[in-house]
Amino acid sequence: PPGSLSGVHVIASLCIQIVLQSGFQAGAYSYLESNDWYVPLNVTDPNADNINCSENFVVFFVGAFQYIWVAMAFSQGKPYRLPFYTNYLFLLVLSLLVLSTFGLMYVAPYKLANFFQLTSIPAYEHWTFRYILTALIVSNFLLSYVTEVLILPNKHVMGFLRRLRRKKQPKNRYKLVEQSIQADPGWPHIDSKR
Repeated sequence: PPGSLSGVHVIASLCIQIVLQSGFQAGAYSYLESNDWYVPLNVTDPNADNINCSENFVVFFVGAFQYIWVAMAFSQGKPYRLPFYTNYLFLLVLSLLVLSTFGLMYVAPYKLANFFQLTSIPAYEHWTFRYILTALIVSNFLLSYVTEVLILPNKHVMGFLRRLRRKKQPKNRYKLVEQSIQADPGWPHIDSKR
């Protein structure tokens, strides 16, 4: 685990993920509004049922997948934790969640959709909407995972984040000892008289 939960790397990771998730939520909502069949939410009538609407359909599915994607992205952490795909139970649970959420999104029976209070996006006329929403969801996963696995651990990014901290030397004793050992070219000292 990281040395500090409030370290620059951890905070940067969280902030980047918040920006990514917010951006994809806003993008999905904007895409919903751009469709000609979209009927805006009626906020002027206080007696109107505002739960079962297109906005909730989009926010529910994008948000549900974002929870899954972030669990996958944050589950890695070299050198202490292995990638998520090596934990078979975790992978099984994630697979079941992804499959059941896609099933609910594409082929939910009426009673199940009614239980979740999901509006009926015209399925047969607007498959394109679901396909593009799926593409947004998958893009969200790829960008989140690539950010956590490839971009943030990059030595240039880590160096930039360290410079932001302006920390000259570590405060932990074991890190100071490790630095002195690494700086000593003769380490380990071997006594030839023994």
